[in-house]
Amino acid sequence: MSTRNLVLLCALLASFLALPARAQEQGGRVALVIGNGSYAEADPALSAATGDAKLVAEEFRRFNFDVDLKENLGVSDMKRTVDAFLGKLRDGSTALFYFSGYGMQVGGQTYLIPVGAQITSEDSAKQDGISLDTMLADMHRRKAKVKIVIVDAARQSPFETKFRRNPAGLSAIKSPEGTLAIYSTALGKLVPRVAGTPSVFARELVRELKIQNRGLEDVFASTKGAVSRATNYEQVPWTATSLFDQIYLDQASPAPAAVTQKQTPPAPAETKAPAATTTPSSTTTTAPTTTPSTTTTPAPSTTTTTTTTTAAAPATSASSSASTPSSSTSSASTSSSSSSTSSASTSSSSTTPSTSSPPPSASTKQAAIPPQPAVVQVDDVNDPAIRDLEARIKKNPKDVAAYYRRGQLYAHHKAYRRAIADFDSVLKSNPKDPEALNNRCWIRAVIGELQAALKDCDAAIQNRDRYGDAYDSRGFVHLKLGQNAEAISNYDAALRINQRHASAFYGRGLARIRAGNQYAGDSDIAAAKALQANIVEEFASYGVR
Repeated sequence: MSTRNLVLLCALLASFLALPARAQEQGGRVALVIGNGSYAEADPALSAATGDAKLVAEEFRRFNFDVDLKENLGVSDMKRTVDAFLGKLRDGSTALFYFSGYGMQVGGQTYLIPVGAQITSEDSAKQDGISLDTMLADMHRRKAKVKIVIVDAARQSPFETKFRRNPAGLSAIKSPEGTLAIYSTALGKLVPRVAGTPSVFARELVRELKIQNRGLEDVFASTKGAVSRATNYEQVPWTATSLFDQIYLDQASPAPAAVTQKQTPPAPAETKAPAATTTPSSTTTTAPTTTPSTTTTPAPSTTTTTTTTTAAAPATSASSSASTPSSSTSSASTSSSSSSTSSASTSSSSTTPSTSSPPPSASTKQAAIPPQPAVVQVDDVNDPAIRDLEARIKKNPKDVAAYYRRGQLYAHHKAYRRAIADFDSVLKSNPKDPEALNNRCWIRAVIGELQAALKDCDAAIQNRDRYGDAYDSRGFVHLKLGQNAEAISNYDAALRINQRHASAFYGRGLARIRAGNQYAGDSDIAAAKALQANIVEEFASYGVR
């Protein structure tokens, strides 16, 4: 097959994958969103619960979920509502359940408390509360393919004090196959009492959902990091997964400011009513979709700056002495721990870089590497958003979220040294923050600090399972080092996690061409361009072509 025909085949596959999600997805998308705040016993009242529920409901309607939004449900009403929700599920449905209110754990299970419930003992909690495990089991029995659970209920409860000396927070769920869950804080912990609406958890969740073309696992992981930093690690959400496939809620046309964790421009604009797809995460095919990867570059800065030019380290010939990328087998840190209660997650979520794209044989001729472009860096940035963050940091020098956000903006404006300094500040608060490590890895790779970048990427992968952006960053480091086999292996891993990763397609394409596999490299680059039109210019700005 010629390269031209291969490009046409990629375009046809992209057209199929761009069909509306309802044409690809059986059972539809059904959501139940509950906000319970008017508890007579609550002092102060849970003012954020109903507002958060409305915010979340609006966001999931944007993803074409059939959303049933309910507020302040009593015992009988809440049970009837849950039964009605379960009755809507069909074989292959994507089911979402969100709850904000009070919850507690009893006998190793989490129970969600209706308004007006008379909770005076563990037995009465079981009688009047809604068992999350039972609901999940019922969703599974009704053959919902994907079960999404979002719970913000680990609060200082007026009920538990009647029969417990200390509150116990929430318990881990028993995740049937196809479950993805997030709690607003860690198991056994309570959400800090903070006034105002929306809550930190709902605000950061919705912000992450607005970023296009990201797997839902990545959305939850990024929400976890954002909430942790916003609360100076006092509130660290808990996540669990037993998914076999990566879940994408949107399939929209390119957005001018779509981002990844290594770059974040101003808050993403809302998109038109998108649809959802489910992309197998264990596949390494090069066929693209027409939806862009989350690695598109923000619009160039119009800020007037003083510039200096630093030549990026040129890639050299492939080295066989470089170590094979390590697998992420270490557990996550205490502040960013995430585990699944289902063995399905373990068996399907291996983060060891794939060897499905073997390095070329010794007889394969290595392609000559063309001269690499210089990397432009700036010293000063005139951005109102950065000035606002500087004011926040001056007011509170321990505002980790402000340092993180400012670092992203500095990187966006190519003020790389300033960006590294801000991520250094984040990592002083939490040396195992995977997103800060990945950001610093990428920036160091761009400016040619490749060994330091490699250490950061290794640490990011060790501290977050299935971190596709970090594998992409580590592939980029190996690409710049001229270690083509290692670059391909890491890009394979990134694409198993996120098949819409334009950067990983393009980087792997360059590595394959440099390793002498022109045909496969051209295929990858065609896939990358189909996902992101300016991918060639983006890599050139990073010192690679």
